[in-house]
Amino acid sequence: MSQGLDAAEGIRRSGLRPTHTPSVLVGRGRIDEQLGKVAELTPRHERIKAFRLLIHILGLADARRRERFCADGCSHEWHQGRHADGIAGATMSCASDIQVVARPDQDARNGDV
Repeated sequence: MSQGLDAAEGIRRSGLRPTHTPSVLVGRGRIDEQLGKVAELTPRHERIKAFRLLIHILGLADARRRERFCADGCSHEWHQGRHADGIAGATMSCASDIQVVARPDQDARNGDV
């Protein structure tokens, strides 16, 4: 999947409208050029929306990497659900988990979703 398709799918999965500022910025093209603008967004709720969107885009990229490089198993700690010290940790392996973590009540109350 290309970066443009990742952006479109990330916007869809995040529940943001394509017209929200983070969606517009990420959808414009080179993500490395847009991240600085995304990080500087104000007010705070715009950065929260940007975080939701970026988590979904990173989830897409990670799923693609897992499929390509880790299908037969791997030793990546982040794919094993363990921290560096070996303590079991929670992983966010599905989009619904990510959505719950990245969707504060404030957004839903304000209708900013």
